[in-house]
Amino acid sequence: MSFARKKFASMSDAAVLGKIFKRTLLIFLLGYLLYWFPFFHQADNGSWSLSPISHTRILGVLQRIALCYFFASLLIQYCTTRTILTVSVLLLVGYWVVLLLLGVPGADPGAASDARSPRRSSGPSTSTTQYVGSMASSGRGQSTRWSTSR
Repeated sequence: MSFARKKFASMSDAAVLGKIFKRTLLIFLLGYLLYWFPFFHQADNGSWSLSPISHTRILGVLQRIALCYFFASLLIQYCTTRTILTVSVLLLVGYWVVLLLLGVPGADPGAASDARSPRRSSGPSTSTTQYVGSMASSGRGQSTRWSTSR
């Protein structure tokens, strides 16, 4: 966005918003389709069928990046530097407070900072950020466990 500011300065607000909306939509749809891929799966009886869209994760990584890009672009385009810094600090402090207050239920808060504790690959996560993220984007097809597959 910072590289495009000079180019956007000569454009109308409608054209700038159009570019921002278009890029946001492309990144969001790309993430959605990549999560839905492969679009077909083999059923138990051996036939092929279309994968249900209802099992696709809506707020995956690329979708979140698209939303962050959208709001950051609007902030950069329409707000002063002081406002951008204020909003950034408020968001970071707010996120820290959420992580501090909404820890994982039943998890040992000291275990995450203990470098000697073995990293678990299965079972409930003790990562507060993962737990809060799963609460914020709870939907079908999402898991609160670390895994290498979807």
